[in-house]
Amino acid sequence: MLKKIITLLALVSLPVFAMAAEYQAGTHYIVLDKPIKSSNTEKIVVNEFFGYTCPHCNGFEPQLHKWASVQTDDVSFIPIPVIFGRSWEPYAKAYFVGLNLGVLEQTHQAMYDAIHIDERKMTNRQALAAFFAEHGVSQADFDSAYDSFDLQNKIRQGNRLAAQSQITGVPSMLVNGPKPTTHFGFKEVPMSDKVSQVAGVFHSVAAKYDVMNDLMSMGIHRLWKRQTIEMSGVRVGDSVLDLAGGTGDLTMRFSELVGPEGHVILADINESMIKVGRDRLIDKGVVGNVSYVQANAEALPFPDDSFDCITIAFGLRNVTDKDKALGSMQRVLKPGGRLLVLEFSKTNNPLLTKVYDTYSFNILPKIGKFIADDEASYRYLAESIRMHPDQVTLKSMMEAAGLVNCRFHNMTGGIVALHYGVKA
Repeated sequence: MLKKIITLLALVSLPVFAMAAEYQAGTHYIVLDKPIKSSNTEKIVVNEFFGYTCPHCNGFEPQLHKWASVQTDDVSFIPIPVIFGRSWEPYAKAYFVGLNLGVLEQTHQAMYDAIHIDERKMTNRQALAAFFAEHGVSQADFDSAYDSFDLQNKIRQGNRLAAQSQITGVPSMLVNGPKPTTHFGFKEVPMSDKVSQVAGVFHSVAAKYDVMNDLMSMGIHRLWKRQTIEMSGVRVGDSVLDLAGGTGDLTMRFSELVGPEGHVILADINESMIKVGRDRLIDKGVVGNVSYVQANAEALPFPDDSFDCITIAFGLRNVTDKDKALGSMQRVLKPGGRLLVLEFSKTNNPLLTKVYDTYSFNILPKIGKFIADDEASYRYLAESIRMHPDQVTLKSMMEAAGLVNCRFHNMTGGIVALHYGVKA
């Protein structure tokens, strides 16, 4: 589908169609570098804004309709006559009259010729009625179509869309690509909505995040984090980014390891999580070499080559575009810097998988409801684990992001995996 969108955009542009030889890119039209989002998740929708009987529009119409005729079912082509002034309105109505009465094919060129060759005035209802009568349309049928709610509604919708899309001339094209979706647990949601939906989960669980980790890992997450710290190689003077840092378990230990000469940043996309983590660390006296940043893993707000080590523990599965996030992490690592991803993963032990699935889907949400009165958030967290890439896939994604020496270590039978990679 993405390839088709790119091909389509090479042909269709905003505001003017690019195929006509007399039009020049940058002067008469611009080519969109990505499709405009649409509520339609199934099709690429191509809207053609045109002035009915406009010479420019009429001139490239054969090329346009030839192109439209060879598109597949997942591309919809919708012509929309627009009205830029009172004199345009009769022509738009004439288009819809012909369309609604099924005579557009026989009246289309005849209308153009009548206006531009015969120099007939088609600017009022009587003139249009006389024209359609010449093509076998009765006065009653003309009146019915001309006065119909459908005609008026289509004109209003077209004008509204043209105004919203800032169409200022014709012919103009607007391409609405299929709205990208991603998973939110087991549900498919618009990609643009996932961040806010995940934020809602963590706003809800922030106050009891440590309890949540204990429930989801049956208390073993402390051992997993300890191994992550041991493999990190962090030492005195290092700069460390603890991404999706939560309540600061890793940040607390890294603060001790880097000492006064080093620095640790606890970053999280969720404001509630940062507040809980900051308050907890301050209460424990962890100050001086720790700072806090609200940041999206997909677009980290740090310069290139900033960190000796980046960790992300139980956070990557909640990121919308994991490839983009891994690329962002690779960018801000120093050459030789390490990335460690600690995340729930996939076990290859059928019995262990069955036991853990039973716990995750049947018991954990009920405990979440009892402890936090929030069954839905805990169900999402369980589902998000099952939707996360397996160990081999995540290793390949890290390599694709430019990391080298990538490997992973399974813990607790593969319920959790620790992935490791280095920036060359």
